[in-house]
Amino acid sequence: DQFKKRNNEILQMKKVSFLVTGLLVGIAVNVYDYVIHDLLLLKLLYYKLPIMRYGMSTSQAELVSDAAVPFFVIADFVAAYVFVSFYQWILKSIPAGAKGGLLFGLASGVLINIPTWYVCSLQLNQFPITLAFSWTLAGMGWTILAGILSGLLLKKREVVGMNQ
Repeated sequence: DQFKKRNNEILQMKKVSFLVTGLLVGIAVNVYDYVIHDLLLLKLLYYKLPIMRYGMSTSQAELVSDAAVPFFVIADFVAAYVFVSFYQWILKSIPAGAKGGLLFGLASGVLINIPTWYVCSLQLNQFPITLAFSWTLAGMGWTILAGILSGLLLKKREVVGMNQ
């Protein structure tokens, strides 16, 4: 009975650790996306591209952009929790801490972003390679940030559903 109680306490701590890590990673990547896309790429690249909605008048573009913000925020939180769950899944296979998070973030960033944005530039009309390159770098930055934070916040013993 004591053993069962202790295991339940450990599982509860693991779940809380997962929820807190996902929340903190979600906040961090939302800030990251705001800085990269709204402060940097918007003025440097997006206004110049015909495929972006910013080709409209300024007031129309702001309305479209403002309406989409809640969906981008929610998507970043969902992606953060998915990322953290995969990180926990492979946690015993990589070094602990920020180094393991960096390795996982880099590997997942390469596997996700390079093929995705390169294929988009090949298959979609008016999807320039400059946009593909920018989104590849931005996406890899996102996964590296999420990986480092996950590595710092999660310890091997706190993995949900894993044995001690």
